[in-house]
Amino acid sequence: MNKDKIIWIVFVLFAVIALGVLAFFVFKNDNSDQNANQSISQIQKKIPSDSDNFASAVYSKNIDDCDKIKSEKMKENCKQAITDIHYYNQALATLDESFCEAISVADQISACLLALRSKEAYLRENYPDELEAIYIRNKNLNRIELLTEKTEADASDIDSFLSLALAYAEKALNDQAMGGSQDEYVEKAFEAVASAEQLDPENSEVFRVKAYIYEIEPHYENAKDNYTKAIELDSENFKAYAGRGHSNRMLGLLDNAVEDLETASELDDTDKHSFIYSNLCNLYVSKGEFEKAKLNCQKVISNESSDSGEKMNAYRVLSSIDLRNMNLIGARENLEEALLMAPMEASLYVAFSKLSIYEKDYDSSVDYARKAVDINTNQAGNHLTLAQALYMQEKYEESIGEAERAIELVSSDVSILLPEKESLLISSYYQISFDYREMGDSSKQAEYEEKAKELLN
Repeated sequence: MNKDKIIWIVFVLFAVIALGVLAFFVFKNDNSDQNANQSISQIQKKIPSDSDNFASAVYSKNIDDCDKIKSEKMKENCKQAITDIHYYNQALATLDESFCEAISVADQISACLLALRSKEAYLRENYPDELEAIYIRNKNLNRIELLTEKTEADASDIDSFLSLALAYAEKALNDQAMGGSQDEYVEKAFEAVASAEQLDPENSEVFRVKAYIYEIEPHYENAKDNYTKAIELDSENFKAYAGRGHSNRMLGLLDNAVEDLETASELDDTDKHSFIYSNLCNLYVSKGEFEKAKLNCQKVISNESSDSGEKMNAYRVLSSIDLRNMNLIGARENLEEALLMAPMEASLYVAFSKLSIYEKDYDSSVDYARKAVDINTNQAGNHLTLAQALYMQEKYEESIGEAERAIELVSSDVSILLPEKESLLISSYYQISFDYREMGDSSKQAEYEEKAKELLN
């Protein structure tokens, strides 16, 4: 039997044993009092205990069932156990190590990583096409190596060159999001798409992929031009319409964005290309059309082909709509669902921080905001959120420092839409003015109020 298969089977057996041990310790509670309680009526005996409810919830993997547990500590452990199981399952489904790293117990993290790498190695050796499909479906950056091998083996395979260009572009985007430079991988992406263009200079997908790389560079006008060229070559290329819609959204041209994305939706007769509906989910919120936003978010969530990032975004948008309607319970539930999809997504901790302010839990608000900054210290919005949370704790000097850091980062932060950069600057200046007001420094307060007003005029 293949060595990796053996490792995999051993791990599954280990997991079963571990669950058995967990069940043993759960059911062991209160056995010392068993003899003393033999006179309890049969009706009372039928009432499920906390241990019963714990075991049932873990078996069903339904986190809501944990709420049946009376003990707050056991309820908390139940929710964490189910969350860890979900992260483990997501790790194996997507081959994404970040899900393993989100598990709360160190030994289980190691076991998860072992299982993931074993599965990955087995697929690489025996089913490379299936491995590539998993990588592509989940935007896994490990596919660069596989695709490079394919282009080297067959220099006439245009699809592999286009897939490699997209993989390099997503690697550039990931590095950019983590505060690094995207230049190296943007250049590699352009090289790969140039090889594809040499094979077929009139291929619509060549120009669509080139446009996507320009978006990451970022150069949105060049991106729009190439998306338009892709549409001219193939008027049925709904991915090009969706891409141009995204470029228009980034430029603040919301009506144009809606037109392009709705066209993409009409051309996608299967309703399975979730990136279209993920963009519409965001776009309609930006336009204040919340019912249409919710409809498209739900399409993303219910679509089996949606990747975890798209589902995360949909739950996050639904949470923002709930918060707008002051449905704090719904807002938190949707954020918790989003966190299961992407446990290391900084924007979710920003959202949790803002929600905690509404809940008047200012300590948690600061903790969430610090987590966002720890994950990505180069995003201006993370620092502004921390500044706002610190302000609520009356830590005004720290708040000023974080708001000033946000101002420094705005211009280079590509995660912010161009029309929103000025808005974030205004919010940061006003935040500093509020801090100085509370500190009794009216001169500094007026100085930063004036800076905000200058941008408003």
